Amino acid sequence: MQKMQLLEIPDHAYDWMVTYFEGRAHATKLHIAISRVAAINASIIQGSVVGPASYVIVASDLHTKHPANKMSKYADETYLMVGSNNINTILEEFANIRSCVTLNDLRIHPNKTKDMIIYRCRHKRALPQTAPTIA
Repeated sequence: MQKMQLLEIPDHAYDWMVTYFEGRAHATKLHIAISRVAAINASIIQGSVVGPASYVIVASDLHTKHPANKMSKYADETYLMVGSNNINTILEEFANIRSCVTLNDLRIHPNKTKDMIIYRCRHKRALPQTAPTIA
């Protein structure tokens, strides 16, 4: 809510958001088994109508370290695009992302973290190790 407070939104809209995020809880049901209710202490509620916007707000301080690299954020996804001329900056960019994730109490999902390298067929060369281990 600290970052949302910095936005120029009407007080009644901010107050509604505070109320929306306060006191949330979740239980999971599988067939007839129902889990215990657990409090949700998150600024992003997946599947909600405000989830994508709240992610963009929470991740608003996440930017690339190198101006030639590009970053795109939508819903709960962040895409880092690094051109072949900057391939040596990838590990630094990942460290920057990890730092921002920790600062904002977000999570990196390893099963959703992928890298894709595109190159021209006639210019095949050995590709560098780009993806750091994500724990």
